[in-house]
Amino acid sequence: MNMQDIVFSDLTRKLLEENGRMDAATGKDMETGWREICSGMGYDYGRRTPAEEAYKDGYYSYRKS
Repeated sequence: MNMQDIVFSDLTRKLLEENGRMDAATGKDMETGWREICSGMGYDYGRRTPAEEAYKDGYYSYRKS
């Protein structure tokens, strides 16, 4: 786990949550979406971290109409 997985700003948390919501809204698989975020933003994949939780919070918060 790197420091980026643990320490991030409120703005970064909101960005991760929004990415999760957008992926859920478009039907993208959550694990695929999280892998893409990891590769693009330098997060570690495969460990439970605050960054991953923020993304998944957004993913699960998406409400289909």
